[in-house]
Amino acid sequence: MPEGPFTNRGKEVIIIGMPKRTYQPKKRSRAREHGFMKRMASKAGRNVLKRRRLRGRAKLSA
Repeated sequence: MPEGPFTNRGKEVIIIGMPKRTYQPKKRSRAREHGFMKRMASKAGRNVLKRRRLRGRAKLSA
């Protein structure tokens, strides 16, 4: 069977298009995972913030 943009499998015809992009951004889930409150919740996270303050970062976390 010849390959192309249309593939016939039995009764239905499946149209093969472009896949979705990998990164589908969501502000809330990003903030919950990488945000200030999450950083402050653990000792390692507090150390991350401390290092970023020492480097003079304007933005400490997401």
